[in-house]
Amino acid sequence: MSYICVFIYLRKYNLHTKMIDIMSNDSSRKSVIEYLNCKEEELVNCVAVTIDDVPSLIVYPGDKKIDLDKYQSVFDEKFNKINYNLLQEKVGYSLGELCPFV
Repeated sequence: MSYICVFIYLRKYNLHTKMIDIMSNDSSRKSVIEYLNCKEEELVNCVAVTIDDVPSLIVYPGDKKIDLDKYQSVFDEKFNKINYNLLQEKVGYSLGELCPFV
């Protein structure tokens, strides 16, 4: 989901004014934590997967990991990240880029 898509979605709920654009050439997780003066657990991780062949984003706390056994029991299928070549097309950002949600 690109920045503009998030902006348009949040605008429906008058939440777009709470967005902060901090993207730069050095948009690493560490630089974002420093810029926002926050803790790692206050950021989120985001992984793009396919669930029943539908592209989906899983957003979870920055200091946590996905429990693969629990994932499989909840979704009744193996954990399948979206193919690298389809990632940009399906979710709007590339592998290694920061998640558009903070």
